[in-house]
Amino acid sequence: MFNVFVITNSTQDYEEKCKILRGKFHLQCYHVPAQYLGDVPERVYAQMRTRPNIKRNHLKGKIGCMFAHRIALYFISNLYLTDHNIILEQDATLSDMKELGKFLKNPPKDPTYLGGWIINPLIKNINEPVHAFKNTKPKHGLNKIDYEQFKILMTHALYIPKYQQAGVILQNSEDQAGRGVHKAMDHFYATNKYIEQFIYPPIFIQSGHISEIDGSRLKKKNNNDKRSINYGLDMKK
Repeated sequence: MFNVFVITNSTQDYEEKCKILRGKFHLQCYHVPAQYLGDVPERVYAQMRTRPNIKRNHLKGKIGCMFAHRIALYFISNLYLTDHNIILEQDATLSDMKELGKFLKNPPKDPTYLGGWIINPLIKNINEPVHAFKNTKPKHGLNKIDYEQFKILMTHALYIPKYQQAGVILQNSEDQAGRGVHKAMDHFYATNKYIEQFIYPPIFIQSGHISEIDGSRLKKKNNNDKRSINYGLDMKK
């Protein structure tokens, strides 16, 4: 049995997303409420390790995302004690039904990105072509991540095989918070190299959307849908 932990802002969105998945596959779904934060203490803003020019509303969204992922990890590792776990964010969009079916029939033993955005190891080179894939493409299926050559951002679709693995990730996240340090979840995963591989082509992409969780007044779609198609490797830089 596969267990899908879906982070959404409403039970209606949760049911709609699970209906699509359960209509084709034998899956157990769990709702993880998205974290819409009110007043965030200045202390927490100051503890976030992000680039200095990030806008306050966007940073607030990253904090809410961080707490939602911690709840998902807690559900897996402490409450339900489930194996074969998939964590999906609200904007995760199934892009390859056939590949999902193949994945579920033969799941890997290691934590796996089911989608994301491949970038160079250094954030300062984020807008440059990914050097590791300048003259090649990932192979079809599972690919190991060489963190010296590239890393993956976005946490809209993750696979964590064992609840004990989720427990380790959660504990380290809370330990880091206890030391007064917070990171956006995608940077937290990448910095600590918790996810060892990715599947290509991606099974889930991010939908183009206007962020709601950060309370932004900027009614402008982000480009994450483009960045997550084939992990952004086909985007022109």
